[in-house]
Amino acid sequence: MKLIKKYPKLFIIILIIIISLPLSAGINSMGETGQFIKFIFYNLLIFNFLAFILAFVALSIFPLIGYFIMKGKAPKPFKAIFLSIPLFLIFGYLSYALFGDGVHEIKDVFHYFNGHIMEETVVIDEVSKGSVTFKLRGPYETYKLSDNREFTLFTRGVLKDGASSGETYIIRYLPETETILSMQQSK
Repeated sequence: MKLIKKYPKLFIIILIIIISLPLSAGINSMGETGQFIKFIFYNLLIFNFLAFILAFVALSIFPLIGYFIMKGKAPKPFKAIFLSIPLFLIFGYLSYALFGDGVHEIKDVFHYFNGHIMEETVVIDEVSKGSVTFKLRGPYETYKLSDNREFTLFTRGVLKDGASSGETYIIRYLPETETILSMQQSK
């Protein structure tokens, strides 16, 4: 109890982690619906919302600095201008790195609810695990198909044992972002 009173924020973070682990496992076991819930939660709510907030902060830096300089409230105007440039670049880059393709992601939500989910039988030529990119939302797995298209997974849980090269799979995916919702080995 003393630790909880001394570190209440740490306790809340640990509690959220403890609650989210079984919740994430439950969502993974829900199949296609679980993948769609993850798509909405991660792509639309978390990443795009944070990107919007960071873009707002980045774009409001110069007007705020200009206001303080014009009103004479900035003690060192040149220092304020030179500090605002790296802040703008940092917040702007973080915003850019978090932004997804919001318009297509919203269209995919409507496609899902209208039942417009694409289904194909494909042959996977190459499977590659996540790679480092300039975006903060890196891929979990990338599948290169026999017709030279690529499908990217951003979360776990679509296929339990992982995909193998040269195998045939039936995939169901959202048409705009080509987010895979389910993937089964063809028999």
